[in-house]
Amino acid sequence: MFCTNCGNQIPEGSKFCPNCGAHLPDASGSGSQFRDTLNGAAAAASDFADDARDAFENVGQDARRAFQAAGRSVDSAVDEIAAEFRGGSPLPGGALKTDRNLVAYVLLSLITCGIYGYYFIYSVARDINIACNDDDEETGGLGMYILLSIVTCGFYAIWWEYKLGNRLQKNAPYYGLSIQENGTTIILWRLLGSLLCFVGTFVGSYILIKNVNLICDAYNRKYGLTPNMQ
Repeated sequence: MFCTNCGNQIPEGSKFCPNCGAHLPDASGSGSQFRDTLNGAAAAASDFADDARDAFENVGQDARRAFQAAGRSVDSAVDEIAAEFRGGSPLPGGALKTDRNLVAYVLLSLITCGIYGYYFIYSVARDINIACNDDDEETGGLGMYILLSIVTCGFYAIWWEYKLGNRLQKNAPYYGLSIQENGTTIILWRLLGSLLCFVGTFVGSYILIKNVNLICDAYNRKYGLTPNMQ
């Protein structure tokens, strides 16, 4: 079964979540129905992640390399634009952004007709690849995100969030942090969004933003860096 609060898998019949301490619904009556619904959504989340992975892996190796090269070219161009916006100050070696928030993300995405959403993907991938540089993984940048999402009919976007959620949880102990939510939690909330008037979608975004900020803040503190809030 899965915790109704944090979404992590817990032993069957638990009355309290061992991860977040939340009180869980009774296994009888409506509580049992809710549990079954949640478990079904969790299974669907796992299937979603598997489908996204399969869609990405089914893209031919040569094609993936071409998309990765094209994606890095896009990312390099965006880097130059972002550096100009920051007054020519390069980010590598500097502080990472720690003030991302859900309200600004939603409002700016609406105001800019989705353009800010792409900048969000770019900046998150850039910062996490810096903060988690030693884990031998790489979070795909904006170019790869756009190109592979098109090729895989959107499945890469799901896979991107799933992998990012897992990467944040994996790297948290390195900075002395404990992140309970993982990629499955985020995808689970995305799916539950359709059952909760799409509120779950915003919960998933909130979890992702919160954990990205935690890792970036820990990185800044570790190296004595002060974020530039420009």
